Amino acid sequence: MLLSPTGLTPPPFWWLLALACLGQGAWGARLAAVRLRTGRAARSAGGVWFWSFAAGAICGLVYGWVQYDAVFVLGQGCALALGLLWRRSANKEENG
Repeated sequence: MLLSPTGLTPPPFWWLLALACLGQGAWGARLAAVRLRTGRAARSAGGVWFWSFAAGAICGLVYGWVQYDAVFVLGQGCALALGLLWRRSANKEENG
């Protein structure tokens, strides 16, 4: 791989890491905006925003897998599991 002008090279599969950051960052920004506006985060985890988080977590999981980084895989797996549990509890609250 060619060196950049700074002498640093991006890691292999850097685009997976970028997608993970974008997806989880979009969800986090939405969560923070709703939390600041309303004072609660009950219904901010749904819809397109949740799926951007899930896609980001999956990309992060794949990135950790191809980089052989057990800590990254564990962290992204936990984030994905917690996000799915949170979404499931939000669905239960919405449906009664």
